[in-house]
Amino acid sequence: MERSESARGAGRAAGPLWSHRAAWEEFLVAAPVEAGRSGLDLGGDWPGRWTVTWKTDGDQVSCPVRELSLIDVVSQPMRLRFDTAERRRSHTPDFLAVTRSGVWLIDVRPEHLIREEDLESFAATAEVALSCGWHYVVAARWRDHVWPALDAISSQRRPLSDPLGLRPALLASARRGLTFGELAATAAYEPLARAQLLHLIWRRQLGVNLAEPLADRSPVAAAREAAA
Repeated sequence: MERSESARGAGRAAGPLWSHRAAWEEFLVAAPVEAGRSGLDLGGDWPGRWTVTWKTDGDQVSCPVRELSLIDVVSQPMRLRFDTAERRRSHTPDFLAVTRSGVWLIDVRPEHLIREEDLESFAATAEVALSCGWHYVVAARWRDHVWPALDAISSQRRPLSDPLGLRPALLASARRGLTFGELAATAAYEPLARAQLLHLIWRRQLGVNLAEPLADRSPVAAAREAAA
């Protein structure tokens, strides 16, 4: 795995971000980690010197980084102890997630709160992830427009009945390239149609471009027809 792959897809800025196809890491703007690498002590057998500690069944377990990919990390927190040119430091990543796109180590830090010392910690964590064949990303912020759109769509994330049978017609009309507002207006009961549309988008049966504000003018596409 190349170093750049540790955050592949995170923070993409170009092109549409179709809700039905986007992976979770595409919703984020990732902070760079290379800037902190120059201060790390990566000489000699660093995977044997650096250690990782986590908790399992109430007990703490430690091992060298070299052995981390051979064991099952079952719970957090996970503490990394690493060497810099000046001293030994520690860092605890925020999340370890097993996803459809692989295993991810994740730190969450708003851009304006990232200090020089944090960059060093992030770079060390990226080295550990790379040695284990994992991905690593520092989530610095959401991409523009993503959070308000997800908040609106998630309002209809729970099971939703369709007693008036609106969904088949909405799905069929979506193939005509209509906007969200135009689709809702095709139904006899527009307020109910809006709720059904949000539900279908949340269920990834329809797609909207999350790179733009979600509004009546937003194009809606049937899942199999939305652009990549």
